[in-house]
Amino acid sequence: MRKERLCSGKCGSDACGSGNRVWVLAASEGMAALYEKHRNGELTPVMFRKEASAPLIGDVSIFLERAATSGDFGQLLLVGSPGDISWMLLSLPETVTQKVVAEVKYPLLAAWFGKESGLAPLRQALENVLGN
Repeated sequence: MRKERLCSGKCGSDACGSGNRVWVLAASEGMAALYEKHRNGELTPVMFRKEASAPLIGDVSIFLERAATSGDFGQLLLVGSPGDISWMLLSLPETVTQKVVAEVKYPLLAAWFGKESGLAPLRQALENVLGN
């Protein structure tokens, strides 16, 4: 893992371009959701194929590899249980894992990744854990 400071966005500088954008990848029991962390601490979902959550292996992994290669984000924060984080690191391509700057070990409920929940509970939990 790279030794680099996670961009907090507190400086308010316009120097933070797409290369410094922070994405948050949350996973539980094989399901993943991806968010962009904004300067004010708010998280907005990054959609893949019109879905806010999907299995990590497949669409999410491919989407992240393309985004990492094209420079759509500069830093990636992983959130999940220790087992989920290990699984993410083993499952993601190297071009993606090179962008990981932090791992937050926090168990997430698999039910939060379902379409029925609308991911609102997951977003709220992540914003609370990451501290706006």
